[in-house]
Amino acid sequence: MNTYIYGPKDDPYHSAPNWRLPYPDKEAAQLQELVAVANENEVDFVWAIHPGQDIKWNKEDRDLLLAKFEKMYQLGVRSFAVFFDDISGEGTNPQKQAELLNYIDEKFAQVKPDINQLVMCPTEYNKSWSNPNGNYLTTLGDKLNPSIQIMWTGDRVISDITRDGISWINERIKRPAYIWWNFPVSDYVRDHLLMGPVYGNGLDIKDDMSAFVSNPMERAEASKIALYSVADYAWNLEKYDSNVSWKRAIRDLMPNHAAYLETFAAHNSDLGENGHGFRRDESVALQPALKSLLAAYEKNGGMDEAAYKQVAEECDKIIVAADRLLASKESRELIEEIKPWLMQFKLIGEYGREVLKMVRLQKQGGQEFVAVHDHAQALQTLMYEVDATYNQNPYQPGVKGGSKYLLPTFNSLFETSTQRYNKAAGTTLDSRAVYMPYTLSSNVKQLALLPMRQKGKGGNVSPSKRGDYLAGRR
Repeated sequence: MNTYIYGPKDDPYHSAPNWRLPYPDKEAAQLQELVAVANENEVDFVWAIHPGQDIKWNKEDRDLLLAKFEKMYQLGVRSFAVFFDDISGEGTNPQKQAELLNYIDEKFAQVKPDINQLVMCPTEYNKSWSNPNGNYLTTLGDKLNPSIQIMWTGDRVISDITRDGISWINERIKRPAYIWWNFPVSDYVRDHLLMGPVYGNGLDIKDDMSAFVSNPMERAEASKIALYSVADYAWNLEKYDSNVSWKRAIRDLMPNHAAYLETFAAHNSDLGENGHGFRRDESVALQPALKSLLAAYEKNGGMDEAAYKQVAEECDKIIVAADRLLASKESRELIEEIKPWLMQFKLIGEYGREVLKMVRLQKQGGQEFVAVHDHAQALQTLMYEVDATYNQNPYQPGVKGGSKYLLPTFNSLFETSTQRYNKAAGTTLDSRAVYMPYTLSSNVKQLALLPMRQKGKGGNVSPSKRGDYLAGRR
């Protein structure tokens, strides 16, 4: 791991309109210190600028950009990038972008004897956003100086990198792509943690890319599981083993509590439904037991005893793992980052344990079922409270865990056992296994993929873009 790209869009001196201005003394000193620490650790610090939203294709703006680069060079920066992503208007002109990058290359990068690299992020930075009838990418391929690297996220914004996909882009840009892999970044699924194995990228493409960089979560410590494996992958693609690397990463991050962290990470891997349609596997070792248990019970009330035992043991492991991690003195920065998810994780384990009791008691009848049912409902409420209280960001607020297999299975068992008990006992116990009472159905694909949330008496859909929303009230 020898490259760090600095390009946060909430840095006012990185993007429009203040990209033209030098950093104030305090911020300049902080960046200088960051560059020095990167150099000490043999990390190439790449400083990026994002001028495309309001750039004027004239000498004044060109000279201001070059002057900004010179200021950053004086702070110790030796690698530079120009981002043209997520913009509209005249700034998207590929001919003008190429002319500007070539000017920077010839008047700055090639003049300085110690500049390491010059990189650009194109406006069409993935295949799904590329105009099939346009010439944006081929213009960059034809016009950009060969030494300038071009970033690429894959077939989509969030996408694994495959041989076919990288061949497609390399043919157009006439150089190996500079891969910007958007994982484990979670700025579009902020209620989830992505702590599972790193997999999906080609193991035969090392000669087809000029670099491979990972976009992490905003939670630095929690991102280290994925980043460890990204380093493994980049070091030796052909021999990379995602599961072995994942387990090593967990041991490296938390050696004294690795088993507990692995239990947690195994059920906090998937992203949930999202607008990009990118998913990860989750609860891998428990999936067969969950499926078998549910299938047998839903079919005719039967019981797969081996599956039941395995799921029950996992619920106990979940509860213990959550407690041990929450109380651990090891890796406290990590624990503080993931604390709300650990709280939710323990509740999920307790909920699963009660639901399994319900399945047993349903056939027996009697008031004991009612007491366990009521406890399970209380745990649903507590899960809602955690979800509605913590991590209340404006975009995808809340705290989700075990959402791909674990919790859906427990919810299905809760519903089925309650309905069967009601039918047999003539009762009307609430069989809804949701602690968010709103659901969304839509024939608009983009809307149907978005998760629902509830706050107080209102319900809404987590937005796909800043400022977009769909809300309902009851």
